[in-house]
Amino acid sequence: MKSIKILALLVLSTLLNSCFQEPYPNRPLNTNQMISDFQQHLTDYDVHYAFTKYKETTLDYRAQKLGIGAGLLFKGPKIEGVHDGVIKAYKFTELNKLMKKIIRSGKLNNITYSALLQEYVASFRDAHNSLAFMPNNQKNASKIAYSGIFAVREGENAMVAEIHPLMSKSASFPVVPGDIITHVDGVKIRDYIDNEMARFRNLGKGEANMTFLMNGIFNRNSLQHELPAVGSDIVLTVEGKGNVTLPWVHRDYADFEYLLNQLKEDPFALKITDKVSGTSFELVMVEANGRPKNLLKALVGTNVAETDLDAPHLAENNFFALADAVTFSANADKYRERIQATGKEVLLNEGRYIPSDALFIEEAQTYPAYVTLRNKKMMGYIHIGTFSPQAQEEQVMAELNATLARFQALGVEDIVLDTLDNPGGSLSLVINVAQAFNNEKNKNIDMRFGLNENWMNDFLKMTQAIGMNSESELARRVYEELEADFNKGLKLSSKAYPIESFMPYSIQPNTGLRKKFNIILLQSEGNASCGDIHPYIMKRNGLAVLAGSDTMGAGGNVVKHLQTGNTHGEMRITESALVDEMGGFLENQGVKADVAMDTTFKTSGYADLIETSFDMLANRRSFAQLRTNAIKKYQKEVCNKLLKLK
Repeated sequence: MKSIKILALLVLSTLLNSCFQEPYPNRPLNTNQMISDFQQHLTDYDVHYAFTKYKETTLDYRAQKLGIGAGLLFKGPKIEGVHDGVIKAYKFTELNKLMKKIIRSGKLNNITYSALLQEYVASFRDAHNSLAFMPNNQKNASKIAYSGIFAVREGENAMVAEIHPLMSKSASFPVVPGDIITHVDGVKIRDYIDNEMARFRNLGKGEANMTFLMNGIFNRNSLQHELPAVGSDIVLTVEGKGNVTLPWVHRDYADFEYLLNQLKEDPFALKITDKVSGTSFELVMVEANGRPKNLLKALVGTNVAETDLDAPHLAENNFFALADAVTFSANADKYRERIQATGKEVLLNEGRYIPSDALFIEEAQTYPAYVTLRNKKMMGYIHIGTFSPQAQEEQVMAELNATLARFQALGVEDIVLDTLDNPGGSLSLVINVAQAFNNEKNKNIDMRFGLNENWMNDFLKMTQAIGMNSESELARRVYEELEADFNKGLKLSSKAYPIESFMPYSIQPNTGLRKKFNIILLQSEGNASCGDIHPYIMKRNGLAVLAGSDTMGAGGNVVKHLQTGNTHGEMRITESALVDEMGGFLENQGVKADVAMDTTFKTSGYADLIETSFDMLANRRSFAQLRTNAIKKYQKEVCNKLLKLK
């Protein structure tokens, strides 16, 4: 079902290449063209966006620094009737009027217009919503500005991860990998992200913004951000070094791309040659923040940038499985099935801590797993990094069930289930993965469906299926209710439906489990979409104690819309709402952790979190009390909420 498949990987970069998307124009756009494109985006949001009313009641720009209040909408050119006041609270119609006034002023150019549209999307504070433009490699079409470093989050600070490949490699370069940056231009990192970066991409929660917008501080593009002024500098406050000043380097995207291609040893692309056909293509992997992944580091023990499919190291190291957010050249897709992963190598390359005595489970290919000894007890670990793996769902579930069977055979009763930074994926897969840990049928999440062609057509098709009378009848009942709501002018179904509505009879208990495991589930602000759903189901059914930080709260299914005619922007919009058993939205709320742990240090492989989780499980009496308290607390929250609703 299309809509199920589309509840997908959270895309945090809006510059991921698409083979079918046309580039941003290099000719100047006139006011009518800008208005035309914006009107299409406005219509898409007006018809399809699931949370308009919800946002209008929950977002108040008077009390928050994030969003459009600090952006081009109020810091741009002085326009009569626009800058006289501010939006007192979020109102969809008021925001749209303001946007049109700014566009019709005639004071925007291509670059400021694309930035304004990004602010518009960011104003909804929805992790699923995004606007993607394809960079144009014609002169003066798309611009890049970079400071010379790539950075990742390390607590409240930024850590230099790599030096930009186009920068000097001399020992005199003032910063090196591992340096800790505490301030940018005299402003703390968190405040800088809140005031500057979240204007153009806002995931709806401060911690998620802090993690995923970090690298954008140091690397900007004109299709996503407002660029720093030509000739300006960025001042970094570095621990142990004081203030370090780096110039902003501005380039055309065309020149930038050309210079990268001229590197003698490009660590960000791999040329693959098929011996049979003789055809070649370049493979590029992109991390969640949109930065190219270093393939030479990803290919363990490999120091070449050009090779062929039959080379032994490619059979041993599956580069297709090394990142959650991956883009391929068009010819690469057909090769995915020809290269297999080993769980240990995948886990190592995703930077996770591994105990010295870890014994890996051979069956666990997609979700790496191992056993380790703690207090004379065999304990298990499973890393569920995505619900959008390369392998087919049937294969993934067969591997997971085999892993759990192996755990039982080894006497494992305790599991650390690592879902940290899981960005989401397939809804049907996350439901089945959660069910694998329960020998009783799970209570799952509910959904209020968007009343548009996507969901309504899916249910209509199910009513017409041949040889599936029971399923067809159930689908018919849902479809008629959705149609009645649609005829009332609603955008969302008036009631929430259980997941079983569109996958009846397919959710079954895992009868292979002799008894339930003791589980600590690790989660973070990077858990989004299905990465929110999984811990919610585990918590609702009392299957795990959740440890870490609250999840992101990307609370619906996202659908990609057609490109606009002038800028060729592709909009992704949340069209349905995930609903908990209390009737509340997961959007912007996420799933709360039972045990708070710091998940903001990203470079240690989460060693402290993993070891602490093993220690908690090792004390059986203490863990049993912890689990009992977590279950009681959740049940009390449900009861209190339901009483208020009555």
